[in-house]
Amino acid sequence: MPAKATRKRTQNARITKRTPRQKDHKLQRRLVTFLLALVVICGVGVVGLRATALNEDFTTQTLSTGDNLTQIESQIQKAAGSSLTNIPGASTIVSRTISEDTTKALVSAAVTDVYSNTTAQIDFTKMDAAVRSALTSSATGLAATLADSVANSLLPELHSYFNTQLANQTQEARNELQDLKSDVNAVIVPLVVIAAVLLIWLLLVAGGLGRFLHNVGWSGLIGGVAGLALTQVAMQLPQVTKLAAKAGDLQDVARSYMAAVVNHMSGYYLIAGGIGLALMLITIPLMRRR
Repeated sequence: MPAKATRKRTQNARITKRTPRQKDHKLQRRLVTFLLALVVICGVGVVGLRATALNEDFTTQTLSTGDNLTQIESQIQKAAGSSLTNIPGASTIVSRTISEDTTKALVSAAVTDVYSNTTAQIDFTKMDAAVRSALTSSATGLAATLADSVANSLLPELHSYFNTQLANQTQEARNELQDLKSDVNAVIVPLVVIAAVLLIWLLLVAGGLGRFLHNVGWSGLIGGVAGLALTQVAMQLPQVTKLAAKAGDLQDVARSYMAAVVNHMSGYYLIAGGIGLALMLITIPLMRRR
């Protein structure tokens, strides 16, 4: 009986003992999982940037709402009023015509100018309509004629000012945007190729679909958590302050915009981490069966 028990323990030890190849596969799985986590960080970053900073609608919406719009409106009124010294009562006219609607129209035009990557003068069609509406909406008869005359004198001055002053701001933003877009587009194909190679490698050393999916889940969780931490740290870097300072009097708006980008990208990393965690939990029963 003791001899049989000894033989049984020896057989069990042989079964449970890992072969050098199994140990090598385990090390490879860990390495590939780590590399895939790096791909997740970069990939989610690309997706997040394309949905935020590289998205014209996102930028227009962010700059045209809340405190951002209020600050832009106040700055435009101040700047435009100082440029119209040759028109009597310019400050009163500007405070009336540079309204929320006018500011939204101007922001939309400026953002379109940046994202279209053109050097043409900004299209002021919407802004002109908003200014004329503000001047003539409650005027009739002679007052309406005078209001139209004021608009005809005011609008060319505003066009000249914004095409000169705003062009300097949009040129800086255009250069930054094009550099970012070029960098993001340059990494898309390499990322896809690297991800495909790593997934095939992981599948070969995983020893089963359950373990493969489990390790993919680990990659998603690690990449999501690490990416979330990196975005929060990046917002505190001195380079962010320097970049916001380039916006001059609108640096608070620039900082608010960058915070909105970071918050949205953090959401994408949370989703990636959540999917990874869910995949890990789902595949635990498959791991235990082995």
